Amino acid sequence: MCGIFAILSKKGQPILPKICRGCVHTLREFSYRQSGKQRHRGPDETGVAIMPEHGVALVHERLAVIGVKTGRQPLYSDDGNVTLIANAEIYNYLELAESIAKKRPNYNPRSDCNVIVELYEDYGEGLFELITGMFAFVLYDKSSKTVLIARDPFGIMPLYIGEDAEGNMWISSEMKCMVEFCPKIKNFPPGHYIMGELGGNLNPQRFYNRPWQQEIPCQPADVSLVQERLESAVRTHLQCDVPFGALLSGGVDSSLIASLATKIMRERDPNYRLRTFSVGMKGSPDFKYARMVADYINSDHTEVSFTVEDCLDGVRDLIYHLESYDIATVRCSLPMFYLARYVKSTGIKMILSGEGADEIFGGYLYFFKAPNYEEFHKEMVTRVDQLHVSDILRANKVTMSKGLELRVPFLDTSFVDYIMSIRPEDKIPGPLNCFNGTITDRMEKFILRKAFENNYLPAEVLWRQKEQFSDGVGYDLIEALPRFAAKHVSDIEFSKASVRFPINTPKTKEAFYYRCIFEEQFPGKSAALTVEKWAPRLDWGCPEDPSGRAQEAHANLAVVIMCGIFAIFSKDGEPIKPKVYHGSLHSLREIAYRQSGKQRHRGPDDTGVCHIPEQGVAMIHERLAIVGVHTGHQPLYSENKNVILVANGEIYNYLELSSEIAKIRGHYKPKSDCNVIIELYEEYGENLFEHITGMFAFVLYDKRSKTILMARDPFGIIPMYIGEDSDGNVWVASEMKCLVEVCPKVEAFTPGEFRFGKADNLIRRTYFQQQWQSEIPNMSTDLTLLRTRLESAVRSHLQCDVPFGALLSGGVDSSLVASIATKIRRERDPNFRLTTFSVGLRNAPDFKAARLVADYINSDHTEVVFEIADALDGIRDIIYHLETYDVTTVRCSLPMLLLARYIKSTGIKMILSGEGADEIFGGYLYFFKAPNYTEFHQELVKRVAQLCDSDCLRANKVTMAKGIELRVPFLDTAFVNYVMSIRPEDKIPGSLNCFGDEQKHRIEKHILRAAFANQYLPDEVLWRQKEQFSDGVGYDWIDSIRRVATDHISDAEFANASERFPINTPTTKEAYYYRCIFTEMFPGNDAAKTVKRWVPRLDWGCPEDPSGRAQAVHQVHQ
Repeated sequence: MCGIFAILSKKGQPILPKICRGCVHTLREFSYRQSGKQRHRGPDETGVAIMPEHGVALVHERLAVIGVKTGRQPLYSDDGNVTLIANAEIYNYLELAESIAKKRPNYNPRSDCNVIVELYEDYGEGLFELITGMFAFVLYDKSSKTVLIARDPFGIMPLYIGEDAEGNMWISSEMKCMVEFCPKIKNFPPGHYIMGELGGNLNPQRFYNRPWQQEIPCQPADVSLVQERLESAVRTHLQCDVPFGALLSGGVDSSLIASLATKIMRERDPNYRLRTFSVGMKGSPDFKYARMVADYINSDHTEVSFTVEDCLDGVRDLIYHLESYDIATVRCSLPMFYLARYVKSTGIKMILSGEGADEIFGGYLYFFKAPNYEEFHKEMVTRVDQLHVSDILRANKVTMSKGLELRVPFLDTSFVDYIMSIRPEDKIPGPLNCFNGTITDRMEKFILRKAFENNYLPAEVLWRQKEQFSDGVGYDLIEALPRFAAKHVSDIEFSKASVRFPINTPKTKEAFYYRCIFEEQFPGKSAALTVEKWAPRLDWGCPEDPSGRAQEAHANLAVVIMCGIFAIFSKDGEPIKPKVYHGSLHSLREIAYRQSGKQRHRGPDDTGVCHIPEQGVAMIHERLAIVGVHTGHQPLYSENKNVILVANGEIYNYLELSSEIAKIRGHYKPKSDCNVIIELYEEYGENLFEHITGMFAFVLYDKRSKTILMARDPFGIIPMYIGEDSDGNVWVASEMKCLVEVCPKVEAFTPGEFRFGKADNLIRRTYFQQQWQSEIPNMSTDLTLLRTRLESAVRSHLQCDVPFGALLSGGVDSSLVASIATKIRRERDPNFRLTTFSVGLRNAPDFKAARLVADYINSDHTEVVFEIADALDGIRDIIYHLETYDVTTVRCSLPMLLLARYIKSTGIKMILSGEGADEIFGGYLYFFKAPNYTEFHQELVKRVAQLCDSDCLRANKVTMAKGIELRVPFLDTAFVNYVMSIRPEDKIPGSLNCFGDEQKHRIEKHILRAAFANQYLPDEVLWRQKEQFSDGVGYDWIDSIRRVATDHISDAEFANASERFPINTPTTKEAYYYRCIFTEMFPGNDAAKTVKRWVPRLDWGCPEDPSGRAQAVHQVHQ
């Protein structure tokens, strides 16, 4: 399950480089960039195949569900001629593999999609007679320049086809990848394929033809066969190598899927409990019935509640992901969008659902109006044909926007063929129903309910009337949406609807509002034509409103945290007027939600909004739930609701603080770790910083006094930026990308500082002031105390309610953190195995050392091997996420981005790492050049102060780009204060080291290694020389990235570097290349000034290149 993207030259000839947004892009770069717009579909991995001589580019964005470790795409034939990218689950791949193995001994598919390549080689386009599943794929045979493109019979997998100005063909899972460059775009028709030579006649051909599509069937219903066939369909949809669950609305369709899945899984494990999820507003009809089913099947059930405002905030995001403006689709999708985000946060990667049943059984309430059997059947055929632009489009795109695969057993091809071959007399609802030859008034989907009336569901659910999903989650939402839209669309605008939108002219202000948003994101006539309107049959006398409640048949049913933060504060505490933004009028809440959305990768689990319009305040929290998973929703409020907090951080001593607060207030219990900030503020005001330990950035607002308190942790582990717009309003965000478009003044918030007061008079103060920052310390090293302090720091960083692991580079820093974490966790569980990860090119120096450590501590270790081309593809992405152009940071971050993406795919949400040790112990190899103790210590102080611009920036932003929290025990405040208070004589590397008052040549970080010399690490690793991370992943990496940058920058361009970039002028072509990309994304001098360059001390005689290999002391690790 994934995203696919392809560009195919119209004549099979090379495609020349293109200028895109001011930069020249090769076919590979251009394809990688465009496919990146759907990378949410495949958060686990990107695979690229380029055949430049043929003008062919294939890109695959992967969500690993089957063949997690072996299913990397593109896939290739044995001879390398056939290349495949597939967004698919082939449910009968095991049987097909067995058949293939008879012809090809020892055939073993690495994943389910592998069989497509083999079937193509054996059967060509005849392969569609053999495969069962949901799929969209592009296959290219370079031996004949033949392309094969196909989409499953019902369009479960989205696929678009476009043509650019040069006539080249574009294929993509989502339209957003092509709308900018393709004036011609269409939905690829379900049940069709294209096959032929590039440059030839490439028109879609139908492969899915069934009698029921043209004829009225006459086969009577057999309810025992309905039961048997549906159970078989669910069984095939349970093939999965990752955690999965089921959506449970409380309607008969989703409830049956959950019940059958439970029954099947209990054949192997009688104690099995399915994870189920329902969504709704408080008091929604669905919750009651979903709870009944969950109790009946004994599932592990979660109810996810939302407010109307939560959904309204997401309208723009939703339309972007849906690529539709259809009212029914948008309405249904908003709650599901909210639910998908929560489900993903639990570690679930695949979810079962009940889509398709209403189309094939005639379940919509307007079907009661069908005048006769023939029209009823034809309308069902129409509904099945339109699934790909309505229910299936919604189900796939909403869940895949969060990297979550949704499966729909009701749309198993053989099951659909059977049900659609049943005569309409047995399925039509109302008085015309003639099941078993008896005409009587029967409810919708009667034969489905009848088939499962024995012990599958509570009768109250089995015979519950159809509730449209957008109704069942809570009636208030459907009533609020038209009101919300009306505020955005004036009568004058709406009166000109047919002029502005001659295609699919909107009939209501709600439809007009959605259409405006769609056109802003997907301009052009052909994009508008990809959308089809879902409405009941008006010629049957049905009302146009798609809500089930509008139909006469409807019954009157009874009714800790790591993240991103964002805030806007009016300069005078007065309301901020709506503004025209990207062509549309936006309220303060809408502007804030939209801008915060640019950092939503930081908080994929939940978005919380506090809007105080009368004071011109908006505060937003994008949540990654780590501690207080079920209770830590933000913004957080004081008991009287006067104090509001959005916090990005982990307060490690919150349990001790809670105990202290409880002594004052009695029975205090925080909802999550950040709750204590509010209580401390109310007790101590701005002096609260004397009490908390952790990594944090937060914004607190006291609406009684219109007072703001914002702060950042002492070392800038958590990023934060502050800006000022043209009206003088104050903006705050975790990432600069949220501000730079609207704030001409932007700066990084200084670590160890807080700002306090009203928006127009924020007082700036430093709260973190230590003696070692201004004086040369004289305390001798105590190795025992050093070891104890680091163990304590690691222990405090292990508070976590989700799966976690550790980065393991094979250097002493990350290895010690992993070893100590293992030791601590085994105090409670002697069999505990830490999950560890390393990354590198093949034969990277780090791999050998990391394996030694993994074996020594018996961790569950994974080596993530990358190719140079894979990392180079991500240069633009990494600069966007890093918000820096510093050479060292970019070099180190590219392999880490690939690693973070892989880690996220395993379900890990928190990771430990070794950042900070080099800064506080003097671990960089250029420290050997320090001329004396004073300069050595002063350089350490400078490196600690600049952590926020280099290692901490990289560690946080790269991992949070994939929704992973990274923790750095070496930067525990108490530990840093201890180590930085040790005299420099004990820490300086080389011949000046005087540890134990014995001067001799010692390795860098000697005292750290000596403190853990007993049974923590193999000696070969403990005493291994420092490898810069960008070197340790493989020496070819740095050499290659230099060459690529040089290829992009001409001598003439580089000669003008000082004119183009007078601030931080780049001194190499590599630096110039990164700077060009940065400036394109983050224009303006203020943005450029937020970046600090990481270079060794040139005045010590060090080379300018930051690579550790450039230092004379470096030893090449074979």
